[in-house]
This record gives sequence, C-alpha cells and structure tokens, in this order.
Amino acid sequence: MNADRYAVLGNPVAHSRSPFIHALFALQTGQAVDYGRVLCPLDRFAQTVREFAAEGGRGCNVTVPFKFEAPALAAHCTERAHLAGAANILRLDAGGWWADNSDGIGLVRDIEHGAGVLLAAADTFRAAAREQLGVWADRNTVEIVSQEGGDPAAVSFDAVTAGKARGKDVVLVDTAGRLPTQLHLMEELRKIRRVVTKADATAPHEVLLVIDGNTGQNALT
Repeated sequence: MNADRYAVLGNPVAHSRSPFIHALFALQTGQAVDYGRVLCPLDRFAQTVREFAAEGGRGCNVTVPFKFEAPALAAHCTERAHLAGAANILRLDAGGWWADNSDGIGLVRDIEHGAGVLLAAADTFRAAAREQLGVWADRNTVEIVSQEGGDPAAVSFDAVTAGKARGKDVVLVDTAGRLPTQLHLMEELRKIRRVVTKADATAPHEVLLVIDGNTGQNALT
C-alpha cells in the first residue's frame, strides 16, 4: 500500500514532534501515512511547497514564520483562514491547495457568530507576547487590554471589568506558559483566578489548556 505523504514545514523544524505524533495516529487508525519534516529556507516558502507537492506531497502543517504566507498559495481558503489572514494547514486535492487555520478556533468561532470579543494580554513576561497578541487583535478587529510589564492578574481584572463596561460577550485572557514544577508560577494562575472572580463572581467560565504538540508524551504530568 502506498503511503500518503505529509510533512510539517517550518524554519526551524528539527524540534517538531509532529512526525512522531502522526506516526502513532496512523498506527492506531490503520492508515498508511508518511509524515516527515521539511526545513524551508526563509526566502523559498512558495517554491518549497510546490517542490513538496511535485514529489507527491498531499498536505502539510505550516509553522512559524510562514503562516502568513500560506494563504497566498491556496486556491481555496476556509473562512477562518481568510479571517485570520494566516494558515497552519495546507491540503492538496484535485482543485488545488486548500488553506485552513486551526489556531484560535474558539476566537474565530465567536467572531463569526457575531459575539463581542475582548482580549487580555496577561502574558506580560515573554518578549513580544503583548505585541503578537495585538497583531491578532488587529487582524480580527477585536479590542485588546494590555499593560507593558504589568501584573498578569491586574491585566485580567482590568479586562473583565472593561468587558462588562463595554458590553462584550466574551473576554479571552491569554496567560503565559507554566511549568508545573515552578510553584510560584502556578500560584500566579491561582491569583489570576481569584482576581478575575472579584471582577465577575461567575468567572472564569471556561479554562483552556493549550499544549504544544512538540512537547510529546510528557505534555500531561
């Protein structure tokens, strides 16, 4: 049986655990899938994708820094990829390349359904985290609350308070990554929860744990 060929495409890409994860999935589902890594030169994204297709590639996951370039290669874009102006999935069929974006599906869904959304940039420690979230806010035409070097809990409180005052339907608080072995960092998450509850006694209504696929089997401890 010939295996369908897929890959994760990025720069850098050697660290990606996607081939391992997809190999396990293929084994469990009985599918014949050849999934590898493709290191793409920074100035040859489009050419690399075309070469991959010419060699039998059926689709690829696109990582940074190429997500914003991916939609331009596609003959068809899903609405959420069009809305985000970026794609992390490229799939090839008889009609050409299809681009999709599964990043932030919940945010895109809320925007598509007409909900008023406010973002809170509570990752105040990582370099450029606030600016990166600001780019996504601009692309999706939603408001954002942020403070340079501010306290994550304070940003979260201000955002929930602002969301209520502005009549928003959804307030999404983006926090920093945490190592469960670092108790002081985990305590900051508890502080955010406590402070948000002061702004809205029923909050938080939902907590999303985002796990990087590159983490592999140790993602949950």
